[in-house]
Amino acid sequence: MASAKYKKPPQSPPLFTHTPDSLLKDTERIINQSKALQDRIVKDVSPEHAEFKSVLQPFAQDDNRMSLETHIIGFYQAVSTDAKLRDASTEAEKKMDDFGIETSMREDIFKLVDSVFKKQQDDQKLDPESRRLLEKDHKGYIRMGLGIPAGPKRDRFKEIKKRLSELSITFQKNLNEEQGGMWFAPEELEGVPSDVTGDLKKGDEGTEHAGKLWLTFKYPDLFPVQKYCKNAETRRRVLVANENKCNQNIALFKEALVLRDEAARLLGYPNHATFRIEDKMAKTPKTVDDFLGDLRERLAPGGLKEIEKLKELKKTETGDADKYFLWDHRFYDTLMLERDFQLDQQKIAEYFPLQTSIDGMLKIFEELFGLAFVKLEADDRNKISETGKGDDMLWHPDVQVFSVWDDEGEGSGFVGYLYLDLHPRDGKYSHAANFNLQPGFIAENDTRRYPATALVCNFSKPTPKKPSLLKHDEVVTLFHELGHGIHDLVSRTIYSRFHGTATVRDFVEAPSQMLENWCWTPSQIKPLSKHWSHLSPEYSQAWRESAGQDEKQPEASMPDDLIQSIIKTQHVNDALFNLRQLHFGIFDMTVHEPPSHEAIEELDASVKFNQLRHEISKLDGPEAMGEGYAWGNGQATFGHLIGGYDAGYYGYLSSQVYSTDMFYSVFKKDPMNAKEGRRYRHTVLEKGGSQDEMETLKQFLGREPSTEAFYKELGISSEQQSHPRLTASDHNSTYRTPSQKAKIKQHPPSPRPIMRPKKPSITTKPNKRSRNHRSIDLRHANTTSHGNLPTPRETQQRDRPPRTKPPSLRLGRPATETTQPRSGQHADRLKQTTSHQPPPPPLPPPSGEMAEEHPPDEESEERDEDVLHGSWPQEGGVKKVEGEEERVSRLFGGEDVVAGEGCDVLDPCCEGEE
Repeated sequence: MASAKYKKPPQSPPLFTHTPDSLLKDTERIINQSKALQDRIVKDVSPEHAEFKSVLQPFAQDDNRMSLETHIIGFYQAVSTDAKLRDASTEAEKKMDDFGIETSMREDIFKLVDSVFKKQQDDQKLDPESRRLLEKDHKGYIRMGLGIPAGPKRDRFKEIKKRLSELSITFQKNLNEEQGGMWFAPEELEGVPSDVTGDLKKGDEGTEHAGKLWLTFKYPDLFPVQKYCKNAETRRRVLVANENKCNQNIALFKEALVLRDEAARLLGYPNHATFRIEDKMAKTPKTVDDFLGDLRERLAPGGLKEIEKLKELKKTETGDADKYFLWDHRFYDTLMLERDFQLDQQKIAEYFPLQTSIDGMLKIFEELFGLAFVKLEADDRNKISETGKGDDMLWHPDVQVFSVWDDEGEGSGFVGYLYLDLHPRDGKYSHAANFNLQPGFIAENDTRRYPATALVCNFSKPTPKKPSLLKHDEVVTLFHELGHGIHDLVSRTIYSRFHGTATVRDFVEAPSQMLENWCWTPSQIKPLSKHWSHLSPEYSQAWRESAGQDEKQPEASMPDDLIQSIIKTQHVNDALFNLRQLHFGIFDMTVHEPPSHEAIEELDASVKFNQLRHEISKLDGPEAMGEGYAWGNGQATFGHLIGGYDAGYYGYLSSQVYSTDMFYSVFKKDPMNAKEGRRYRHTVLEKGGSQDEMETLKQFLGREPSTEAFYKELGISSEQQSHPRLTASDHNSTYRTPSQKAKIKQHPPSPRPIMRPKKPSITTKPNKRSRNHRSIDLRHANTTSHGNLPTPRETQQRDRPPRTKPPSLRLGRPATETTQPRSGQHADRLKQTTSHQPPPPPLPPPSGEMAEEHPPDEESEERDEDVLHGSWPQEGGVKKVEGEEERVSRLFGGEDVVAGEGCDVLDPCCEGEE
């Protein structure tokens, strides 16, 4: 990192001194102040005299002020060690969500906003970001039900919204607080590294568990067993138990599906997916379905070839390979890497001590983006804390904090605060994610408010004998999440609402996915590495004691041959990995595109989840042993779809298209080109969600984005030149019923309503496959998560489950765009409970999502029937006619292209692991 000397930042960092009581009192104060402002504006301003300056601007400024507190209020539930404080944070979030829903459905406020919209939607005297705010807020009110005539239907819609908010929060809480596990005899864990088994809890003497080891479902325990345990029965038991660990979420997930569908139909949409995707880059479900279906066709042949090779390896080990099971995959994938590619993951980890890797990453960001990171030690924190107590700046003693500055070339100005919370503890969010703590914006006095952002991870803690060591996939994950943090820090917007990762869901992962490429570049891997024996004399001695006196000490930097062993495995079994991501994406679209409301009420989500996994990945589960498809409840542990990625999981793949295009076009030849790095910072990262994301891409690339690099990276053959688009080009010609057309004329689509403080923003990423382990924006603007389909590099991180983000709070707007970490206990079958409660909907999408009125035609209805009932002639919306290439519209801009054949890339194994 830069050797910048300490200097006092112009803005104090946030404080973390709340108690359960003060948290709830602050929430009430914030809500009351906001409501008083709303009432005053409604009283003082008539629709005839309403203007942006008298209506939208004060609301946006109130949003700015509230976000400085509400993000942190909601953040405690993800990081606090105090269960009462976590509960208070959850309760506060519910109160803010309820208030947000009430605000978003106030007709008196909407009349003012509607009047301003009609007068000033094209007013060139307003700056572009303010016009965007006006458009999105106007759309948001309509999407929150104000297009429904006042009466029972609108009341029902409000009920649904509130109930969906409750479901999301409860689902996430269950995941965060899951404490399940299993007892195993040491011999049942043969092959698992001793540094893992040595840390497992031992059974007490004199009990039935004496001599046994307690294995939790947390990733540091789970993944090593799946990868190294030689006992197939142990691996099977662990996988099945992990998918059945959160029983209470089964009914919550089903109820959310039913209520989402009901809410969409009340608004005039044919299904929830149409509603959700309307204001994304893809625009229509058909665009998404075509994209996913085309990818599935291209990847399927490669996936089958990979399975055959893995079966051969299994046969050499066991003598039997009739079936290749879900619980086989991580084990034989790891074995293949070690035997065929000489990839020693344990040896590689010795070169990635956590703190050394972080220092190297920050150094890369300094050089590339013109930044300087200054770690704030205890004395520094005491100087800048508003209380004079540096510890008040931290929510836990493990947390590190940095002040971030522009370097001299960028003007030496202050940028913001970066927090790192790296180690696991009870009650903490269990994945890796980036949370916005305070957004940046222009204050009422025209000064800039600087952001604060936090990386929350769960890497093992160092010991006196050994530092925390990272697998390569964990290095990729950390770099990805830091990328979200940098996006959050360098963003420069007028309104907090558009700050940082507050972009559309199918773009938000692209900036961080692009940065993952640095972890697959030899020239960048070396400076990130340092053998742990060179960190200190104490560690040198500890290494000598463990390795033996005759062993030669490894060189400090990772040797070139070891780096090459990482690089050459980047695309091994990629087809299986990406097919796993397609399983998540296609399941997501299936459950949110039912042909009728009755169909979703009758759907057994557990059966559909497992059935699609088998059909898409071709890996066998317990169903191949005669147990049927009701053996597990992966959807109950999959926080993305309940926490903001509903009808949006495809965004992980679509973001990959953009990220790959940006990297290949600009950075591949010279990843450390400082000129291009700064251009990327100012053209892409700085914009946040303040302008249309496609415009941002075009400005950076100098052209329309292309899928060429994406398909090339996936291994598509050169003759397959035409690829589907990622942005619908024909969505304006979508069929609509007369009543829908009337509704659209009366109420144009609108994003999220105003007056709602954002919740803590989380960004995470999905399972990536680095040969070792590896998140997105939960709410449209505040969180990057937890969570997306991986980029080619991400696809390498097979040991990382998709990340999800904890719920994000935003007053006036339900926390719909948050992904939640998984947690849970043993689960029952989903189909038994559907507690279809009549109340409210899920948190509104990040930037207000109202789908184009787009009822399915007969063909699409038939397709949906097939999808829901298992025949899946064209999952993802693409149906290949034998002997003929079918043209499909792509998720990108550009010309129509012809769909090609399948290719290789992916890995499904603990699918529900988020």
